[in-house]
Amino acid sequence: MNIHYLDHIAYIIRQLGPMPSYSCRPLERTIGQFKNMPLSRQSPATSYRKLSNGVQVDGLLLLMSSLVCHTLHDAIELILQTELQINHVLALEALEENAVTDCVILKGQPVKSPEPPHPTTIDVLVFATNWYFRSLNTDSNITISSDDQMIYYKHVEYDGKIYRSIYSQSSARSTSVKFGQATVLFRASNDEYFFGLVHFFFQVTIGDTIHKLVALQVLKGVDQNDNLYPVWNHGSGHYDRLLVMKVESMVDAVGILVDSSNLAIKHLVPSRQLVWDLKVLTNINDIKLKLRHPH
Repeated sequence: MNIHYLDHIAYIIRQLGPMPSYSCRPLERTIGQFKNMPLSRQSPATSYRKLSNGVQVDGLLLLMSSLVCHTLHDAIELILQTELQINHVLALEALEENAVTDCVILKGQPVKSPEPPHPTTIDVLVFATNWYFRSLNTDSNITISSDDQMIYYKHVEYDGKIYRSIYSQSSARSTSVKFGQATVLFRASNDEYFFGLVHFFFQVTIGDTIHKLVALQVLKGVDQNDNLYPVWNHGSGHYDRLLVMKVESMVDAVGILVDSSNLAIKHLVPSRQLVWDLKVLTNINDIKLKLRHPH
């Protein structure tokens, strides 16, 4: 029977998207929110008073209409559904109250060094960073030099998700584990994307503005064909050119799956994106062109 189910997985993913996006398991994370709420167990409907008057009125009208149009059983079921929705709203409000306003948080021990993490050199990083600033505005006079203070990080939290880099690996593992845990789907323009390998995250302050950036290299040998997910010729590695982009250009973490029928290729699996509906750029010259003219 399990083998039979495997025949349907590709269809299910095409219809609903990557499995983590509709799995019910994350719902259990809201339990902690409910535990911290002063909700009545004997009289759960008292939670209703915590909502705004507008929401209460809408809820009452909904319940009154249900008593007229439905059986008692249906009305009770609707009341229970309404109570669940109220508690869910309260949980979301609690999350919003505790939310951090800055959606980009550089994490880990900051490293202040005249040289970036190996094997990148300061000259290469400065060139790539200045290229990034010029791509934002061809008339921009924002530039940095090796004298500017850069602070390097191994991880970043962006939009509630943690992204890791090659820099987060130990020196012993970084030579052998070059892909997988630090592979990310990036946005090149409003509707075009590409896959890149994150080397490290860093911060540089110019004037009164703090720039939170990511240093990466584009995967080489990616093919978006008729397969469910794009395939990557692992032996091709990545393009030599180092790119610097803002952290907000990251779209999704990417898992890498081995193809048992062809060990030379890997499948690139974003965790939440319907990648087959996206236009994926595979040539670095096309990517550079889009970064300079994103619209």
